[in-house]
Amino acid sequence: MSNRRMMSLGVLSLVTVPWALAMSVLGLWLISPEGSAVLPGVLAEPAVSGFSGVSALACGQLVFMVCVCDRVFPRASRRLVILIEGLTGLVFVGVLAGLGVLLLGDPGLS
Repeated sequence: MSNRRMMSLGVLSLVTVPWALAMSVLGLWLISPEGSAVLPGVLAEPAVSGFSGVSALACGQLVFMVCVCDRVFPRASRRLVILIEGLTGLVFVGVLAGLGVLLLGDPGLS
């Protein structure tokens, strides 16, 4: 591995690992009852904070897989990588869609 590639991988990891960690911790905090109890407004609803938490958690995992794991382990099975990243992406998009339906469909939450 060349020095330029190692430097690029190091900089990318320094940026994306904290980003993915922050998204994952935020998601876990939103899912927990203690975290959603202190939120203001519509986020205080358990369903909204639960959907938001799962979405943030899936986003953090997807960012880590796409930005770090794919570059650190370039010889990983493409089938497995596509399957796992695809499922995580589907969870992320599906939960976001569910959150949108929840927020738009219930006039009491707006």
